[in-house]
Amino acid sequence: MEENKNLKSTKEWTATAVLCFLLGFLGAHNFYVGKISHGILQLFTCGGFGIWVLIDFINITLNKFKDSNGLIIERPANVQPKFVFGTAGILFLIMVIIGNLLPEKEVDFVKFNNFEGVAVSDSIAISGNAKSKREIKINDKLVNWENNNFSISLPLEMGENKFIAKYKLYDKDQTYDINVKRVTQKELEKEKALEEKRRKKEEEERATREKQEELEKNCKRHPEKALEIKSTSWGKEGFGAMAMHNVKVYNPCPIEMKDIKFKVTYFAKSNTKIDSTSRTIYDII
Repeated sequence: MEENKNLKSTKEWTATAVLCFLLGFLGAHNFYVGKISHGILQLFTCGGFGIWVLIDFINITLNKFKDSNGLIIERPANVQPKFVFGTAGILFLIMVIIGNLLPEKEVDFVKFNNFEGVAVSDSIAISGNAKSKREIKINDKLVNWENNNFSISLPLEMGENKFIAKYKLYDKDQTYDINVKRVTQKELEKEKALEEKRRKKEEEERATREKQEELEKNCKRHPEKALEIKSTSWGKEGFGAMAMHNVKVYNPCPIEMKDIKFKVTYFAKSNTKIDSTSRTIYDII
């Protein structure tokens, strides 16, 4: 044991410290000293979210960091911890300042405004805006510019019309397809009616799905609450001394239910409660 304590790692302290400071978030220092599993964990966690790397750097500086063989990677005697921490702090500050001084890359864009895909008029106005003016051609015709907004009016023929916009973005050729269908007023009203019909159908289908999902939940949690009373009727028998009730019950769940208890409450015309009775029907639904 004493012999192992006196053994020193063959790994370079300077290389370990520099790798930890610059590439610690990738686990580079752990890969260097042979601690592969630690390196992989730091690689996928950005150095343990920065905390693990910071602890490793402190341990490297204070002669507490070990290689894969459990041997200390010893700091040179002429390098003091204060110097290491001070140098690291200054370098980090310089990196932050340089990062803030670097110009941000401007985001270039060309955006076309929304338009109706169906039109009645004999022309269409296509417009939009861009980061800066540039040559934009739509079906080989140049757009007009006002500040950073562009527009162009193009004729429409009956039926399908296809327009292709061509321009450059980050010095690369780009295209944007615009499809417009020109119809008569009567056809437009028909299109709107069909669209309204589709919308209502989608709403009905969505409502049906939601109802089905709710039913499935109730069937799993409280199947008895899913029972539905479809119809009721009643009459008097026994010279009017006995009330007879007919109830149609529907079970929408796949689970069979039995022994259904019904409670009937009688009210006078004045809405005053007169009596109530209950009965269990021992049938399977």
